Amino acid sequence: MEKRTRGGLRSVTPLDIILAVLLIAGSFLALLLPPALQRDAPVTAVITCGGEVWREINLDEVREPYELDLPTQPEVTVTVEPGSIRFSRAGCPDQLCVNAGVLDAPGDTAACLPVGAVISLRAQGRETDDILTY
Repeated sequence: MEKRTRGGLRSVTPLDIILAVLLIAGSFLALLLPPALQRDAPVTAVITCGGEVWREINLDEVREPYELDLPTQPEVTVTVEPGSIRFSRAGCPDQLCVNAGVLDAPGDTAACLPVGAVISLRAQGRETDDILTY
């Protein structure tokens, strides 16, 4: 026969506590595992200007830092380094794209809206695009 407390509710047993701990640990593992699996995949930077892909760069193949001037007005400069990319200079007054900082992980995205330039990083070999929603 089952023990009941006031109100007809069952008391918490040690098995209930173990089950709760396992569920919580499993949910954290589900959050941490996908990014860890993506770290080994090569990362590609996709630079889009005016809604069209302008250039794709495999960041794992970059050996020396270099700069690219995007075909935009006002002029925007991107710095490509081994494993990362960033907007380094922009002719717009707010500099939000420059302040976005370094992009180095799949799913990272930065945009210079006044000129319509976007840099997004994706893991190669993935069939779907990484999507970041705010």
